[in-house]
Amino acid sequence: MLSDCDVAAAFVAAVVDEPVADALPLALRWALRVWAAGCDEAPLWLIHDLGFLLLRGRGVRFAATRDRWSKERDDDDDAFAGLRAARLAFEDRVVAPWLQDPAILSAHIIVAALPEQVQEHAIAHAIAAALSRTLPAGTFAPGNVGRLRTLQQRLSGEERFVDDDDLVRRSLVPGAEALQAVGVGLDTATMLLAGQRLLFDEDLWELAHLEDVPSEAARLALRTVHRTVSLIGPPSPSTLARLARRSRDLPVDDDDTAAFPAGGFDAMSTQGTFENLVRSEVAYVGEGSSVDDEGKPGPDLFDLRFVESGLLYYTRDESPLLEQRRALAFVIVDVERLRFKPASLPTQTLVLVLACCLRAHHDLSQALGPLAVHTSFALSGDAVVVEEERGLLATSLMADIAHRRVALVDDVALSQALRSRVVFSPLSAPGAMKRGAVAADRPARLWVRVGGRRWIVDDGIEATSDVDAADPLALRVFVDRLLLLS
Repeated sequence: MLSDCDVAAAFVAAVVDEPVADALPLALRWALRVWAAGCDEAPLWLIHDLGFLLLRGRGVRFAATRDRWSKERDDDDDAFAGLRAARLAFEDRVVAPWLQDPAILSAHIIVAALPEQVQEHAIAHAIAAALSRTLPAGTFAPGNVGRLRTLQQRLSGEERFVDDDDLVRRSLVPGAEALQAVGVGLDTATMLLAGQRLLFDEDLWELAHLEDVPSEAARLALRTVHRTVSLIGPPSPSTLARLARRSRDLPVDDDDTAAFPAGGFDAMSTQGTFENLVRSEVAYVGEGSSVDDEGKPGPDLFDLRFVESGLLYYTRDESPLLEQRRALAFVIVDVERLRFKPASLPTQTLVLVLACCLRAHHDLSQALGPLAVHTSFALSGDAVVVEEERGLLATSLMADIAHRRVALVDDVALSQALRSRVVFSPLSAPGAMKRGAVAADRPARLWVRVGGRRWIVDDGIEATSDVDAADPLALRVFVDRLLLLS
């Protein structure tokens, strides 16, 4: 059963230095949430250290060689010395590297920006997500949420600790056996957590949108999608270089040119047509010419400048005829048929499809800048399923939708050009996608048949290709192909 001595032992083992009177109520509330979330094997001292690491960031203080009770317990000097060595090893190999982890610092920044009433929940959520992934089952003895709640209520009332010396005044100094048990726990945690990454991109997204996710089911679904996005990984440098080279010369479709006004004059050049000749060049007509013996005039300065390409011409601004903003359009057909997990795939087919689409949008935004990208999503199928999936996309892409970088539309075919439209469907490509068909009649630039481990990609020009949906590297190659469509 949890007791005051258990709390004292936790503060003996703590690496992060925080006053007991301030840290104890907060650490116990974190522990209540972490244990209630299913991570009931997490020790109190580990929850204390990780929680204040997220709360303080690089402003955290280490306890180092401090011992609160070593002066009062001379007979246990050996036990304290062994505990001190285990604690310093945990500080050096685990906690100090955490401080250098960009994910931990990002989590601290996210937590600091949250309202105060949400911070406690966010820190406990991050601790539970990190430790449930890194601590194997059976590592530590499981705790009891009910007993912890009773202890927390009692120590938050009249029996609360006033300062560090209050632990000594209450004779709550752990004995040699308790200190040895805590030292073993520190050694075990050092072995398991050294070199481990605690938080990933999906964890940081959850922290930042803790209040926006409508339900636990939606949170788990988005976590799976975002984890798959992370597994696909970023684009290669060669792909980014190809995108950069193509970012300046993307003409719009011929059918769209009428929607843009004609450009005016923006510069001068030594090449052009006589319609764009700089008017002052006419002053050279007749200048410097001579008359031959027959009385015919010879070449003048205008003729010489023309032959030597010295005449000046206005150049027309053609920027209205170039589309600097990249567009991608994803159409997902029969959504309800994709909400299943084949035995050969790590997750649902729809999760993999959404992950590829989100990865392509994110990569394009990173490569060209968020203002140069616009992505449309259209889902069709059962109305209830479509509404649920649109809600997940709206939550995941909340900021992009607010800034009009992403649109959730009903029919992409009517709003996007053919060259950027990709269709994901459990059905084979229609006849209009076959080679020899008129390009304007094709329903998409790429038609991707999904539903099993092998996805069939048809562009209507070359022979069909397949993608191994169970291989993140194959999905990365497929996403690179999507990027170069834009």
